[in-house]
Amino acid sequence: YWAASAAVFDFLDGLLARALSVVSPFGQALDALSDAISFGLMPAWTAWQIQQLLPIGTAVVSPLFAFVFTGAAVFRLAQFTTQPTPNTFRGLPTPMAALCLLSLTALNPNTLQQIPILIPATTTALSILMIAPIPCIAFKFKKFQWHDNKQRYFLIAAFGMLLFVAKEYVFLLFTPLYLFVSIGKLVRPQ
Repeated sequence: YWAASAAVFDFLDGLLARALSVVSPFGQALDALSDAISFGLMPAWTAWQIQQLLPIGTAVVSPLFAFVFTGAAVFRLAQFTTQPTPNTFRGLPTPMAALCLLSLTALNPNTLQQIPILIPATTTALSILMIAPIPCIAFKFKKFQWHDNKQRYFLIAAFGMLLFVAKEYVFLLFTPLYLFVSIGKLVRPQ
C-alpha cells in the first residue's frame, strides 16, 4: 500500500505545483529522486526479497533483475524530466511499472513457487517497457471535455472497474490495457 500511496502523492504534488505555478528545476529534481526511490528501488528490492524465498536457480540471479529494474526506472525518470509535457510521453510510466511488479507480491506463494520465473520475467518486461519508445497517455488534463479526453476517461473507468473486481491485482490487468489503449488499438481519439 505504500507504493499506491506514493503514486497518489506523486500525482497530487505535480498537480498542486502546476496549479500554484511553483514548478522549479529543484522541485523537479527532488520529485525525480523520490520517484526513483519509491518506484525504482523499493519495488525492485521488494521483488528481490520475495524471489529469495523461491527455488535457488532464480534466487541467485534475482539481484541482477532488481538492478536492471532500478536502472530502467532511473533512466525513464531522467527521460521524463528532460522532455516537454505533452499529452503523451515515451515509455511505461514508472509508478505503473512499480505497482504492476508489486502486484506480483500479492500472489499466493505457491503460485510463485510453481512459476519461479514469473518475477524475473515480469521485472525484465517492465524494465524494457519503461525505456521503450512507446507513446503512452499522460494523465495531465488541460481541459476536461469528453472529446479531448476519451482515452483518459476510458482508462479511469476501466481502472475503477478493475479495482472493484481484481483488488490487489488491479495493476497486473490494468497495465496491459493501458499500453493497448496508449498505442491506439482501442478508444482511438478523433
